[in-house]
Amino acid sequence: MKFSTLTLMAAITATGADAGEMKSLTEYMAQPEENVLLSYVMDRCSGLLYAMAGRGGVEQFGQENYDQIRDRAGNFFLVSASWSHEQNGGSVDDWADATAINIKKIVVNYNALMVENYASTGAAFGDLIRNDALVCKQFRDLG
Repeated sequence: MKFSTLTLMAAITATGADAGEMKSLTEYMAQPEENVLLSYVMDRCSGLLYAMAGRGGVEQFGQENYDQIRDRAGNFFLVSASWSHEQNGGSVDDWADATAINIKKIVVNYNALMVENYASTGAAFGDLIRNDALVCKQFRDLG
């Protein structure tokens, strides 16, 4: 079965990746199993880590930790694109492109949330971000 990039993007956007109001990953995964896409969770984890790395940078994390955060974000990306390809067919390149686009949207959403959190509380990492980071850590620890 062959999928076009447009078809892939329609499937991905249907998960709510570009929604302005994100649910926590815990809340997202509490839905009935048939409504939960593992690839979306992996995209969220990748996007969160890329956003955190971009927000803090080498200055806050130090080079070694910064590199680890970005490597972990990349690993979540690879899992998502590979899983999507295995589950849905199509070309690996199309899924990698679609996954990258989806993650970029998620990074934008997390960045906006960090700015909002910082403006209202003085801390960029609010409850949703801390919750999502814990969920992502659990997935990372499984591998």
